[in-house]
Amino acid sequence: MELIKRLVIRLLIFVFLISGNEVLGQATFLIPKKIKNTFQTELLLEEYNDLQYLESHLPNFQHVEVVRVDGAVDIAKAAFLCSKLSMIQELQLFKYEGIIADEDLQYLEWVPYVSIYIPKNRIDATVLNDAWGLLTQVSLRFEEVPDNFDFLKGWKQLRNLSVLGNLNKEEAESLLWVIQSEMPRLKHLEMSLVGVQDLPPRIKDCKQLHSIRIIDGSEWAQGLALEEMGEYVVPLRTGSRNVKIGKGANSAIVEKNVYMPLKWVSTRPRLSTKDLAYLKSLYPDVTEHEALTWLEDTEWELDFAEQEGLSTYPFAMEKNERAFWSDFAEGKHSYLAHSESDQVFLGDHKWSVSIPKNALQFKDGRPYNGAYHVNVQFMDEAAQVASSGLGLNYDSNRVKYALHPSFCLDIRVFSDDRKHELQLKPGYFSEVNYAVGISENDRFFAWSEAKSKWMHFYDYDYQFDAPGLPVKIDFYQFYKGAETAKIRSDFKSWTIDEAFQTEGFNYLMPPERYEMRLGKYKGQFVLDPPNNSKEIRRIIRGKNQLGIRALPRNKKSQSGIQELVIFDRTHSLFPELEPFEGFRWAFQTQMPYDKVLAFFKEKNWVDARLRKLGKSCYLELKTHRGIWSIPLLYPSAYMMGDSKSKAKADADFNKRFAKYEKIRAQKAGLWQFLRQQLESVDREEQKTALFGISAAKARRNGRFMIQSFGVFAMAHPLPQSEAQSDLILCELGKIPLKLKRVALIFDGEPFTVVIPPVPNTLQIPVFMESLQFLLAETDNGELYYLEGGALRNLKIAENTLTYVELKALKNNPKNTSELLKEMGIRVTKKRRK
Repeated sequence: MELIKRLVIRLLIFVFLISGNEVLGQATFLIPKKIKNTFQTELLLEEYNDLQYLESHLPNFQHVEVVRVDGAVDIAKAAFLCSKLSMIQELQLFKYEGIIADEDLQYLEWVPYVSIYIPKNRIDATVLNDAWGLLTQVSLRFEEVPDNFDFLKGWKQLRNLSVLGNLNKEEAESLLWVIQSEMPRLKHLEMSLVGVQDLPPRIKDCKQLHSIRIIDGSEWAQGLALEEMGEYVVPLRTGSRNVKIGKGANSAIVEKNVYMPLKWVSTRPRLSTKDLAYLKSLYPDVTEHEALTWLEDTEWELDFAEQEGLSTYPFAMEKNERAFWSDFAEGKHSYLAHSESDQVFLGDHKWSVSIPKNALQFKDGRPYNGAYHVNVQFMDEAAQVASSGLGLNYDSNRVKYALHPSFCLDIRVFSDDRKHELQLKPGYFSEVNYAVGISENDRFFAWSEAKSKWMHFYDYDYQFDAPGLPVKIDFYQFYKGAETAKIRSDFKSWTIDEAFQTEGFNYLMPPERYEMRLGKYKGQFVLDPPNNSKEIRRIIRGKNQLGIRALPRNKKSQSGIQELVIFDRTHSLFPELEPFEGFRWAFQTQMPYDKVLAFFKEKNWVDARLRKLGKSCYLELKTHRGIWSIPLLYPSAYMMGDSKSKAKADADFNKRFAKYEKIRAQKAGLWQFLRQQLESVDREEQKTALFGISAAKARRNGRFMIQSFGVFAMAHPLPQSEAQSDLILCELGKIPLKLKRVALIFDGEPFTVVIPPVPNTLQIPVFMESLQFLLAETDNGELYYLEGGALRNLKIAENTLTYVELKALKNNPKNTSELLKEMGIRVTKKRRK
């Protein structure tokens, strides 16, 4: 089966590589006769006539940056002609005639980057040539990956290497062994793997590397274009170094961490908790936050651009250490508020939390004033409770019960810097409203952190109407009557400038999203366009949205001046850049052209903004990890000519800039209007659901009050069913798992989740009749599951001890449907509440 699978993947790779058309953006590659201007920089050579035309018009192609050879083209002549192109940055060799000889490789030594497709059984004829060792940047695309990579041993000059093909973990290990021992100058490595967990541990020993890029091998094998994939970046701390800061008497030596960026490239550009756990086993200081402040992977200091940090995204959830995995996002909400006013937080059209003004304090009793974060997790499905790691075991008078909830609610409040968890001041309380159908037997329960147990309302009652309380709070006035509170819904709203300056955004895509669809409305692509727009664009996190091209030195300009053009790769998302189409921006730099060119080419630019400050103009370019600000020059400051021509150039620039500002203002206004409109509608709908009065909702609406934040439930206890059998939970091969904890999820109306103690014998008592599924976590954090129907199919006799095999939870589902789908559990209609 494995052999057949690999053969199918190899066939897909072969079809993908030899077709080549869609993969590398064929529409942008032009044969020599069709290239008409200096902005068409990608040249395609398909036949001998193309070579002849290129040779006879060679001076007209000095601006070409990428050449692809894909047809009946003599490789020797193509190599010779490409070496004569002064601006060439990359040569892609797919199909050609002849064999690459020593002399050809010597010509290619002058080409910065060479990408070559290697057919099956042609490895020896293609790469077993000592002259390959002259090149510094090479991409090898294999139809069939070789058993070993010993042929790389002589490639001592190589700095950038890309190996794409059907690599498995063993082949990747072989590649890394050669890199570690034989390639001391290699700085950047790219290879295709099925997943991050296939990255061999030997990567830690390749200390010469500055970055590693992993292409999703399964998608690449299917022929998906690299240009259509997004990029997720994780900084891996590899050590530290001493850096001198300041000058003269004010200089000092400080220690700075050194990070190696690991880039995962896929149409699903995110890493699961398991991926991050694996990386942490290799690099203990791995952080999952892609916007961590760290140095970009630029190996030199820039004299023309400065990096600025990004603002913290205010809605990020704090981690729940109790959770089985943190990726589960269903029911989670986060808000930013201020203590100076009453606040009402709405969520899911099902619940609200009201917090009075000036009601918060630190745990040590000091009053807290200022901005604060509120995290709420609402759970009314079994999978939501299970993923959170919340057990519903309930003991009363030494009798074991299980709570069966209509819903659970986890409420946490944090300081503005998220370093401190906040409490309510003594005598103050918060109100929870809900619009959820509950059982007539349900009562209020609260989880006591101090006692690690659920407590009944009567043990938790605060006597809110008791005399002598410091404050009297009329919550009715928060949302009805005088409406004194600020009402905040769970609708995410932002302006385009807030998005630009905030971490995690990829063209107005919030951090929790990895892909998004925009619809056209009034000439702009926006979220949630009215009237179901038919023209839709899909964007992916980490995908390069903008093109920045540094132009060759203009001999007519002053020395120390470099020019660039900026263009919208999507041809739709940045209409404000149209007034500057083809405009040559200028900035001052003493850096060599190749360094300037590399800076703009190596980064994924996801947004751009132009700003005028007085007589200065700045180009701000955004990546996921920061904003690069470049001071730009007015035309009169650098161009040659008389004062009249300079004034005319400045006037043209100002006219273009006025058009830019007008279009961007229209875009910003449209975005903000639509977002505010949608938020207003959403907020009113939620207020009506929670606070509206109607006979139909009389049995669904309710409230309770709390004097501390934490976990609460509307539920009723039922005795736990007697266990039918004891189970030893095993991995494949019936090898017992070393268990940290187990969660038993029972179906029913309503459900329950029981987390039994794990005895030394590892025998877990299970009542199987209503078991929906179970989750097991091992000591090393691995998650396993077993679906209840599969367990019942084993027909295990009552009161027996049985070894059962569990399946590994491969992914970390983000919602109930993803979890049940992975387990093979049919999603039934949601119970009415």
